[in-house]
Amino acid sequence: MLVKRSRDEEFREAYAELFSHAYRTAFRISGDRGASQDLAQEALTRAYVHWARLGDRRVGWVVTTTSRLAIDRWRREQRRAGAAPSSAAIASDTATADRLDLMRLLARLPRRQREVAVLRYLEDWPERDVAEALGCSVGSVKRHAARALAAMRVQLELPSLATEAL
Repeated sequence: MLVKRSRDEEFREAYAELFSHAYRTAFRISGDRGASQDLAQEALTRAYVHWARLGDRRVGWVVTTTSRLAIDRWRREQRRAGAAPSSAAIASDTATADRLDLMRLLARLPRRQREVAVLRYLEDWPERDVAEALGCSVGSVKRHAARALAAMRVQLELPSLATEAL
């Protein structure tokens, strides 16, 4: 006899793993432990509301939602502070400055490119897993990843990999 588990039971069983993914994503973007916990909790609250519709894409949905929340929070903070201050003005710490630069770059990308970049490079997911999580093809993931990297290189004024090879 097959016993159907309730939404609450399923969510409780998946909570620790999902929170871990969400927290790591938020921390890689924001660098703030407290904010990362808040962002992860918000993403999981939203996941609970949509639990039945998420199916097998729960991890990808939570990570994508967390990255969107982290970038939205950063944008709000930038607006509140007025003009975006330079990385050097905010902190002399190189890691903090790099994280702020990354946030600026990610915030300028189109939504799908940003999602792919976060999952593929910050979360270090294989292309196949990113495609599954976002409900698209592996080719689409490759295309969005290439475009995201190219756009970020342009913003950083870095030469492309092809130019370096010459």
